Amino acid sequence: MHSIRVTKYNQKNSEATAKLEVIKTLIDADKYYWRLCAASEELEVRKQDYELSKQLLTRAKNLVQAGQRSQIDVIRAEVGVSQ
Repeated sequence: MHSIRVTKYNQKNSEATAKLEVIKTLIDADKYYWRLCAASEELEVRKQDYELSKQLLTRAKNLVQAGQRSQIDVIRAEVGVSQ
């Protein structure tokens, strides 16, 4: 009788341990999912910044060719693109 009770407690303990491991795995997966979402969003923002910088460079070059700005504006815009 005593050994049956001990066996049941051991089984419940094993089940609880397994459930805890599953929960930990789900928590880790959730963390990595949100980190991936954040990284994806940051990448999108950086792509938009890059495209805007290229547009500003084109505009600066056009203004220099038109004689409305100096060459330094093109250099600044090139720095913006490289960053």
